[in-house]
Amino acid sequence: MIRKVTPQELNAMLHKGTVRFQYIKNDGSIREANGTLMNDVVKANLRGGVSTVKDAGYTSYFDIDKQAFRCFSESKLVGVVEG
Repeated sequence: MIRKVTPQELNAMLHKGTVRFQYIKNDGSIREANGTLMNDVVKANLRGGVSTVKDAGYTSYFDIDKQAFRCFSESKLVGVVEG
């Protein structure tokens, strides 16, 4: 089940823990991500690289599965995966 959230709500959730969410990639496919922005988790798993996207309208997150930072356009957010 997908629950609609705003980009701001997702950002707050990412700072509190790991979140499974979906967004539409540039090629039109749906990406299901498992991400976080919790400092201790990012520092424990980071093996080089940092988030370089600071532009308004984009959400950056640390991808738990890929062990790297990713970003997407906030207008492409589908929602949070529940259940």
